[in-house]
Amino acid sequence: MSQSYQLPDNCSNVFDNISVDENQPMDMLSPTLENNEVKVLLESWDLVFLYQTCINHYIDMAALKNMQVHHVEKLLLSYPLGIIIKFETSLKLWQKPLFVNISMDQKQQMDMLFPTIENNEVKVILESWDLVFLHQTCIDNYIDIAALKNMQVHHIEKLLLLYPLGIIIKFEKSLKLWQNTFSEKDINTLTNISDSSITSALPLSIPQSKTSFCLETVFEENNQCAYVIDYFHQHNCLNDSCRSIIVTAIINHIIKAKISMSITLANVIGDTIVAKFPTELKDIYFIKDSINKTPKGKIYSKYFNTIKQLQNHGLVDKKIYQSTETNLPTNRSSSSFDKMIEIEDVSIYISQLHHEVLTWPEIETIWLKTTNYRLKNIKEEGNIFLHWKHFKEPMGYRLVNIDFKKMYPNCNFIENFEKSQANVLTVLKEKIKDPSSKKQLDEMSKTAHLTENCKNAVLFFLLHSVFIPTSKKTTRDENGKISLKKFSIRDSQNSFVILGKTSAELEELLSKKNTKIQPCLLIVGEINDPKQIMVYFDGIKYIINTIVKAIEICFNIFYVFNIEYPLESSNFWLFIQTYYFKIKTIYDKPCIQVNQTISQLKTYEKKNNT
Repeated sequence: MSQSYQLPDNCSNVFDNISVDENQPMDMLSPTLENNEVKVLLESWDLVFLYQTCINHYIDMAALKNMQVHHVEKLLLSYPLGIIIKFETSLKLWQKPLFVNISMDQKQQMDMLFPTIENNEVKVILESWDLVFLHQTCIDNYIDIAALKNMQVHHIEKLLLLYPLGIIIKFEKSLKLWQNTFSEKDINTLTNISDSSITSALPLSIPQSKTSFCLETVFEENNQCAYVIDYFHQHNCLNDSCRSIIVTAIINHIIKAKISMSITLANVIGDTIVAKFPTELKDIYFIKDSINKTPKGKIYSKYFNTIKQLQNHGLVDKKIYQSTETNLPTNRSSSSFDKMIEIEDVSIYISQLHHEVLTWPEIETIWLKTTNYRLKNIKEEGNIFLHWKHFKEPMGYRLVNIDFKKMYPNCNFIENFEKSQANVLTVLKEKIKDPSSKKQLDEMSKTAHLTENCKNAVLFFLLHSVFIPTSKKTTRDENGKISLKKFSIRDSQNSFVILGKTSAELEELLSKKNTKIQPCLLIVGEINDPKQIMVYFDGIKYIINTIVKAIEICFNIFYVFNIEYPLESSNFWLFIQTYYFKIKTIYDKPCIQVNQTISQLKTYEKKNNT
């Protein structure tokens, strides 16, 4: 009996003039909805997720045997380029007669490897070509070593669609030279799939940007950009004024050309700027937040701020731009606890701590032996001081330090600070814009015989003028009216240190605090002349000799007790964490100010070492 098929409307005219015997099966004209031969073949290529696409396009074995490159491009139009290259290569190998009867073991050698999020092999190759800024583009398009080996000119044009011609030429030349180092057999042999492959996260429809971006065109439209290029040639770096000119020129070009801003475009613009000015940090212009997923950076911010201003003045149509930002996870440092090793029986040691009279060295010895247990206990228990009362002792800060060193044994805050002190002072002189902070810095520089501890206190205090708060707080008054508070430099400083000219004044300030005070410093005296320095935490006051040691202990408390940084000074503490302690966690909220300053400090370090 003949079978009937319901074809898409745009396919019906194909059969209008075809004469077919009633008894001839229609399978020769269109595939059945379940074509197992095609499915098996795609499974052998590890591309089985393309099966439904083949069904939708009526691709059977006969179609595959006769498929050409331009057919592949139409079939996989909305897929990443890496997938297209792998399908095309596998198809060519299968279409060759010598591959028709290969064994299953040989077929397994044709498995495709999807790149992991960090494909180091590709990154190393791009670095050798001086094109490492293309790494994220390769990841986004699922380009791995196998894809690079089989990449052709038409693939490059698609991969680098948004990049300037010079970058495309350089990539194409480097790729050809690299491919020539392999034999034909090496190129056609594809890597085995690994456990870390991305096998289930492939999108079925990925929008392709049709917009090209050329930085040279932007520079030609803006006369000021010529001064930026001259400045870079003279100094081999850019300053904030140069960056502002570049970003403004780019955004004006995009809006004038009616180009829609997207994450892909912002990413490409960031790469292009770094390609033009190699000493620049991409994070200044574009950065993807791994937690909140909301892009950040000068490009994205400037675009939407400009659009908002134009909307407010009625110059462009009103559109709703909703932020996808979500709240940061509360357990910023919880990953550190989760990785702790199994703990021995600590009941004897805990009993000694609770019931025996011990010297301080004995307490520290037992403390070292119970650190792993305690760190997990801190995460699980509410009132930690009930079980670990020695934290409240005057020397309790030494116990905090013991626990922190167990979590991060290679951190050396004080040494790192001493090495970078001169460079940090240079950054302060360059970056501080706040008049009162500038005045304070000038007074410190002119004051003779100022002790090192006083200088350091002022230095850390003024860092808050560099890492200006970006967080905001929603408040509700007694009438229920909601308002949004933006934190100031002074708010950041006040959450970092509480100052009182006398001990009595300091106690009075603490008693007036309406909310629970997060870990901070207490200083009796002035910031440029501290008489006494303490670290305050949950009613405990640790008396510390120096400002540098006090900051180290305060930072240790955040991590040991798994406490969030104060919103007001979160950027300051992120800088301390990233630059001095060399700690990065998955919970870090990206901050352009911090990344830019660290990049600048590293540039100074290189100059000092040469």
